[in-house]
Amino acid sequence: MKKIIIFILFFAIFNQAAFSANSIFFSTKGKYVEARAIQQVNPDFIKQVDYLYELVCKSLGIKKEPIGLILVIYKTDKEIDDLYGQILPHKAFFKADENAIYASLESMTDGMMAHEIAHALIFKELDGKGTINMHEILAKYAEYYIAKISKKEEN
Repeated sequence: MKKIIIFILFFAIFNQAAFSANSIFFSTKGKYVEARAIQQVNPDFIKQVDYLYELVCKSLGIKKEPIGLILVIYKTDKEIDDLYGQILPHKAFFKADENAIYASLESMTDGMMAHEIAHALIFKELDGKGTINMHEILAKYAEYYIAKISKKEEN
């Protein structure tokens, strides 16, 4: 599995204009995830995100099926912080009422994406129930699982 951050830098095409919540987004639909950005996202990128989605499903023992998940890609960490309204330690978050992950291209990694995809899947699987700690522990496990697979493939 290629690292998503490397994959994005080579295959996703963005211009120099800053993203904003009011931007008109282009949409690229994958099997499980729809990516939105200021310019069209290369289909190879969405295939990688779909692959991560499948791995997260496997790690959590959840059936692989589409849940209408949207990935909104912003160019910089600052844009994510501004959108969220505070400085975030990790530059991505899942917004349950929109079934959307907001992420910064600047800081995107496999682990970050796995963590946020896990939040979406867990929220759907548990119908929004469960404690914050329960959701966070499961999301961290998915992140760990992806890191373990990535490390095996590097060796």
